[in-house]
Amino acid sequence: MLRLDGTGKLPVLDGSQLTGISTTTQFGILPVSYGGTAFTPKQLTSLSAGSTTYLYATAYAAGQASTINCYTLSKGLFKRTTRVATTGFSTNDQQLVATIGSYVYVFGLNAGSPLLKRYDAITLANETTMTVSGTAINAGGMFTNGTDLFINTSAGGTTFTRYTISGTTITSASTITLTGYSVGDPLFSDGTYIYRPFTTSGGGSFLRWAIGGGSSTTVNSLYRSEERRVGK
Repeated sequence: MLRLDGTGKLPVLDGSQLTGISTTTQFGILPVSYGGTAFTPKQLTSLSAGSTTYLYATAYAAGQASTINCYTLSKGLFKRTTRVATTGFSTNDQQLVATIGSYVYVFGLNAGSPLLKRYDAITLANETTMTVSGTAINAGGMFTNGTDLFINTSAGGTTFTRYTISGTTITSASTITLTGYSVGDPLFSDGTYIYRPFTTSGGGSFLRWAIGGGSSTTVNSLYRSEERRVGK
């Protein structure tokens, strides 16, 4: 039997010692439109800071430059907390995005020329244009292994160059080949494999490459959920 508190509600309970209680799976949902104008997202990336999970997406409306949107995971849903307009990128350009450490990197085109910018994570402040040392970048694809940036460097091809990062400069270090990659497709990596979502055959399956590149294999859909024990 439970005793209600003075407001007629159940009191706060410590559920850490409860057993035999199933967990619930919570999924984050992002809006597909904002302010009545449809936006087209290209690539998502996430960042964990302490106990908080952030999700980043670049998007644009027809005839407009893109924005960076930061969503915070709260009670199982992603709520947009910050939105910043990018500068220097062409209109109707779908930017790629990656997070490393305390920064968000955005890659796109400026009048047909590749452009890479860096923003402070969470606040999306201090927009900075990155300098490229060594192999020139090409607006084809980008992902990270958590430490370095991998950027497509062959126009219409499958070669990606790994760039190390020092301050506001990225420097080419080595290359990998992703056989079967289609230029412009979004990529992400867990540090061991590289994934391209939504293959043309197999519905929601993924193409997967080893982090060192080579031929791809097809894997089933990947789902990431957050489990929370009832009462905690």
